Amino acid sequence: MLKPIAHRISRDERGIAATEYALIASLIAVAAAGAFASLGSEVGSHYDGIDAAVRGADGQG
Repeated sequence: MLKPIAHRISRDERGIAATEYALIASLIAVAAAGAFASLGSEVGSHYDGIDAAVRGADGQG
């Protein structure tokens, strides 16, 4: 009873393309999140340096 069902499910390839696209999209999302996290700290420290320079030039710091 289960053997014909299992055979039919294993031969069904309708959802394979969607699954592959979902996997690729999730890998791209993980890579983008890592890049944004890395760049975010660099950009934040750069703006902190600019802020300190501006405050020092204004005599506020």
